[in-house]
Amino acid sequence: MEKLYKFADKQLKSKDDKFWKDSKLRDFKKITDLLNDFHEVINPAMPLEFKTLEKSAPYWLHQIDWLQERFPDAAYDDVIGLCKLATLEDIKEQDYSLNPGRYVGVVIEEDGMTEEEFGEEILILHQRLQGLDAKSLDFQQLINANLNSFIDN
Repeated sequence: MEKLYKFADKQLKSKDDKFWKDSKLRDFKKITDLLNDFHEVINPAMPLEFKTLEKSAPYWLHQIDWLQERFPDAAYDDVIGLCKLATLEDIKEQDYSLNPGRYVGVVIEEDGMTEEEFGEEILILHQRLQGLDAKSLDFQQLINANLNSFIDN
């Protein structure tokens, strides 16, 4: 854990870090090199293949974008539905419970629809569901017929 902390502190320490600032970072070579360095620090006895890094680079880029969106200044902030830095007073108010749900709450996202638009959307989705249900019944009957003909032979 100490190695991990030192590596992260050195590589991703401040908001001035070029990897942090560039939210549209798509240079897989730089990310691959950074991940390789990270792996060497954490587990030098086990070599990490480039193929693995190449496949995981999009995953890590997505994670970087996600973090940058929520923490644009590269500093910890309370984010509703995600995290909160609880004070001792906050913890006392919650009867010393450390259950995350008591602190972070939930995020209610607005979809920008009016009630009428929402109702129309639900009706359309319900009609699609009914159509898919009917198709599924047809397929189920076809499968049963095929299996019965197979068993009869």
